[in-house]
Amino acid sequence: MRNRALLLKAGLPFLILIVCVAIAAVMFASKQPPQQEQQERKPMLVEVMDVARQDVLYTIESQGSVMPKFRSDLTSEVSGRIETVSPNFVAGGFVRKGEVLVQLEDADYQTELKAAEATLYGARASLEEEKARARVAEEDWRQYSAEEIPELGLRKPQLAKEMANLSYAQAQVERAKRNLERTQLRAPYDAILRTKEVDVGEFISRGTKVAELFGTDVAEVRLPITDTELAYLELGDDPSAAKVTLSSQIGNKDFFWPANLVRSEGIIDDKSRFIYAVIEIADPYLRNTQSGPEHNLPLKFGRFVSASVTGTSARNMIQLPRKVLRSGDQVVVVKPDDTIERRIITIERSERDTVYIRDGLQDGERIAITPVAGLPNGATVRTMQATGAGES
Repeated sequence: MRNRALLLKAGLPFLILIVCVAIAAVMFASKQPPQQEQQERKPMLVEVMDVARQDVLYTIESQGSVMPKFRSDLTSEVSGRIETVSPNFVAGGFVRKGEVLVQLEDADYQTELKAAEATLYGARASLEEEKARARVAEEDWRQYSAEEIPELGLRKPQLAKEMANLSYAQAQVERAKRNLERTQLRAPYDAILRTKEVDVGEFISRGTKVAELFGTDVAEVRLPITDTELAYLELGDDPSAAKVTLSSQIGNKDFFWPANLVRSEGIIDDKSRFIYAVIEIADPYLRNTQSGPEHNLPLKFGRFVSASVTGTSARNMIQLPRKVLRSGDQVVVVKPDDTIERRIITIERSERDTVYIRDGLQDGERIAITPVAGLPNGATVRTMQATGAGES
């Protein structure tokens, strides 16, 4: 009896294991396979834009420094000691045309003028005296002979000499007057003094540089551009018709000044390979303008400025954002059946953010903005306009 109980106790775990295995086998046998659902893969969603030709006026961007159109060295034409100078005769001083900047001592030149005038009076008296002698000589000849009177008998050589002496004396007076006037060194035009080289009390010789002047009537900016960019402007015979925007940033604010394109220099620089377009700004220091720029800020010489020049002849082009280009000169065209085609186009001009297309596209065609590098030609896509921007 006891052995039987021990045997039953030892075999009970094996019996439980066999029952569990049987239950698991029944469960796996009765399990239904999962139902497989077929998922449809949608074509790639592509953002597109329509293209259309339009008249485009090209704009060229460049920079340069403001410089005077007229600049010169003021030099002395006579020698002398500086007696006085103008209060404006300082570096950075503004002067008007004709203003006396430097006055030299003129006593010696006054004396020279008086001496020349005295010589002139003597030459005139000698000429009148010689004319009288010629008349007397002619009368004497006619009393004693009816023949033709020789030139020597009429004292013509002596008369010619006195006339020459008179002309020389007149020239000496004119030169003495000019030298006297030159003791006053005047500004040749409205200007600002860039430098002054002399001061009161100095003795200067003829040809001595007194000051360097920058004319304030007109300023210039030389804009370096390429020969191709100049061709884009198509200026023709009237470059002033181009629209010019001149600006400079001072602090955190942009200031603008009116300007005109006047010419291109017509020579390509052999070092930089640029050609220079020249713009002019009238009255940059606002000395004569009653109604200047709203900011009323003078455009000082030496300031670095930016300029935009817009041409005068429009071109019929397709304008696209630069980001749509693929492989340099390709775009992806989405055809009416929503398939894609990679197409080579002809780019006439390329800017930082924009390209201008001359050939390769037609009005109304759609260009893919979204990159589609993984799709082959002929692949089908969905467009934002067809499905809506919110679909994914």
